[in-house]
Amino acid sequence: MGFCRSLPVLIGNIMAAGRSVGVGAAETPDLTMTVGPAAELKRADEPPVAVPEPSAETLPYYRNGNVLGVLATLWGLLPPAVILFSGFSARPRDWARADGRSWFFTIAVYVLLYLALVSLIDLPLNWYQDFVRAHAYGLSSQTLGQGLADSLKALAVTMVIGVLVLWVPYLLRHFSRRWWLWTSLAAVPFLIPMLFMQPVLIGPLFDDVGSWQDKALEARLLALAERAGIDGGQVFVLGHIWVLLA
Repeated sequence: MGFCRSLPVLIGNIMAAGRSVGVGAAETPDLTMTVGPAAELKRADEPPVAVPEPSAETLPYYRNGNVLGVLATLWGLLPPAVILFSGFSARPRDWARADGRSWFFTIAVYVLLYLALVSLIDLPLNWYQDFVRAHAYGLSSQTLGQGLADSLKALAVTMVIGVLVLWVPYLLRHFSRRWWLWTSLAAVPFLIPMLFMQPVLIGPLFDDVGSWQDKALEARLLALAERAGIDGGQVFVLGHIWVLLA
């Protein structure tokens, strides 16, 4: 349901139309280790953090997740390709132009119509991938209503970002035949800040974010992270999970 898949293919339709993050369960993990000065003395002699053996459900989840990932990628390319090569892409463009407003308004309306259509087409796959499958493996406790609400919020965020940034390749197209290259370069300074803003601005729209209250456990988690080579991290609570940001 992320917007990273929708926006790149939307750029092509508009042209044709005219870090280190670790996640774990919120329950108290089993961390048997020494904390404090003694831990510093022992760290050089301690073995690397042990990787637990996969459970009976882990490997099937991993394998069918790979298959689902391939199918989702192919499906993500199919609707935009059909919209583009069938000529249907011109219809929302013409609707957006109907009242004769500015080119920016035309692009904004096109973006909204396109994203709404693709989100509707993607709904069955997203429902299976993010709701049915997650519940089958005990990875989600969301109700159907909560899942739909998150989907609508994700769509709204995608639409806002799309309207704000997708006029850039449209303008570049009029100044250079290599607009696709300049668009790719211009996307870099946009995507990097997004990586930092997503947990702060977008994440709280979907989950309650707070600081870790158990400071003793937080110290043990950070010490374990240091053993794994992650220094200077912070522990936050994101919904019902804890997140280590380094």
